[in-house]
Amino acid sequence: MSKEKRSNWYALWRWFLCRCLDLFYKRMEVSGQSNIPKDKAIIFASNHTNALIDPLVITYYSGKQHYFMTRGDVFSIKIIDKIFRSWRMLPLFRMKDGIETLSRNNAEMEFVTNELAKGQTMIIFPEGSHFWKREIKPLKKGLVRMAYEVLEKNPDSELVVVPVGLYFNDMIKLNQDVLVNFGEPISVRDFPKEETPQKTFLRFNEHLRAKMQEQILCIDLEGEEAYEQAEAWRIELAKRLEIFTVKESFKLQKEFLERIANVQFQEKVTGKKLSLDEVLKMDELSAWWKAIEPNLYRSTASHPLVKAIKWPFYLLSFVQFFPLFYLGRWLLGKIKDRTFHNSIKFGLALLVQPIFTLIFAFLMVPIFGSWWAFLIYLVSVPLWAVLFTEWRGNQEVQF
Repeated sequence: MSKEKRSNWYALWRWFLCRCLDLFYKRMEVSGQSNIPKDKAIIFASNHTNALIDPLVITYYSGKQHYFMTRGDVFSIKIIDKIFRSWRMLPLFRMKDGIETLSRNNAEMEFVTNELAKGQTMIIFPEGSHFWKREIKPLKKGLVRMAYEVLEKNPDSELVVVPVGLYFNDMIKLNQDVLVNFGEPISVRDFPKEETPQKTFLRFNEHLRAKMQEQILCIDLEGEEAYEQAEAWRIELAKRLEIFTVKESFKLQKEFLERIANVQFQEKVTGKKLSLDEVLKMDELSAWWKAIEPNLYRSTASHPLVKAIKWPFYLLSFVQFFPLFYLGRWLLGKIKDRTFHNSIKFGLALLVQPIFTLIFAFLMVPIFGSWWAFLIYLVSVPLWAVLFTEWRGNQEVQF
């Protein structure tokens, strides 16, 4: 099999994106990187909760130069089409883009399967859309069909599918925790065949979905009210577990959600508005929580004196990012789908904020009478960005 073709331009862009993600999120961690083969074609199959952010955080840790599909209408401008394709973004046209555009997907799919057959990698979200809830929906057949088409083109292909689970402790706020979990690869060639291709596809999807489910936090409760209550408890629990690493906190949250999925527990709490403390005292959780609680302590970062010292610096950071803040608030007021919120914020920070940063940097020259002020200001921008995201991340109401 041919080795992965790598682009220096893509590598530079990936480095820049990763540094921006470092400023955008508080803590980013990874688990299961050793599950990523170094010399095989790979389809990364991930849950999809955070729009454009999802493929970026996978790229952050995978070490690969991926292809991935995005909405086709943004490729209508030629220069945008060229730039996006240089970043290995490919258009996927939908019915609402016009029925005449759907035929264009055939050429894109043909290109992708050819690239996978040559040993390239791809990110696919096999649920077929993005979903806010913490669960894995039944998978569409697009991924598995593509995988077996690759085998038809190259029977010697060692193509694997790596299940990926993305965890964001909050999918709207800035300065939050992120965990990328890579599961064990599934060999397409070695997967057991059924009597018909359709049955093989179905069994493969069932297996892949189960493996993806293992990599995420899953709230397995019936009813919207029960789900919202469990998510509220989980958010409060995550705040208490901030002393732990993101991986440790994820594991404890997963255990908590598995315990409250117990049928007897659900019968006890149905119709009741219980606080997290009341839940943690119940038989299903009390012993488990008593073993964890001694390891918790109050972070000095939340001490009132620390907050008071930081407040003037938060204010100065806001002065530098206020155009971005108000532009973002105006745009997000028009977006009903919350899964796009962080992608829009990140996009503004990536594409719009550099313009304002250069304007502020040039203003430093006449104010301080030296071009050194211009350079010093530019060097200090990452620090102001960290302060701004930290301050905004602590706010209950987000723009």
